Amino acid sequence: MRFAGVDIASLTHVIAIMTEIGKVLVKPTSFGEDAAGYEKAFALLGPSTDVLVVMEATGHYGRNFMAALWVRGYQLALINPIRTRLFAHEDLRRAKNDPIDALGLARFGIHALHVSARTGEGIAQLAELVATSARAGHVELRLRLPHREAALLAALEASAQVLERAVGDEATLLRALVPPALAGRVRDFVVADEPA
Repeated sequence: MRFAGVDIASLTHVIAIMTEIGKVLVKPTSFGEDAAGYEKAFALLGPSTDVLVVMEATGHYGRNFMAALWVRGYQLALINPIRTRLFAHEDLRRAKNDPIDALGLARFGIHALHVSARTGEGIAQLAELVATSARAGHVELRLRLPHREAALLAALEASAQVLERAVGDEATLLRALVPPALAGRVRDFVVADEPA
């Protein structure tokens, strides 16, 4: 897989291409915002089958080129500029105040999770990443919530991951992954080794 970073400007754009291990295949090369410039970019990009083009979402300047890429079947990643700036600050090869450039965008593409709305590729990995991030810091608790604590039960159902549930005459027994913000509110209802 190849990764092409495209630094968009009003009249002249810059493209750079790297391999998945970071070897530069095409050094930063400028091309114009016109048909001849696009043809130059497509010649540098080569076949659309094994390249991901990474661009920042910078408003209207890149829309024409983005549409041309889409029509030709290129995979495209449109990235929030705030995220790419954070990546640039984390990248040890750059000074802290350097703007993100075409090589930096290509490098960003190498390290990013690739998800395709067109093919569905990467959706399972994204779902797992979201689930893992959502559970970060959660603690597994066994709880016995009296029925009078319906509001607390509703809060648990909204923000915790309920693993087991048993409703009794006087209380609901739960085993749940509870977020830290809610763990303090339920501490009086924690039970030890009572099956849910």
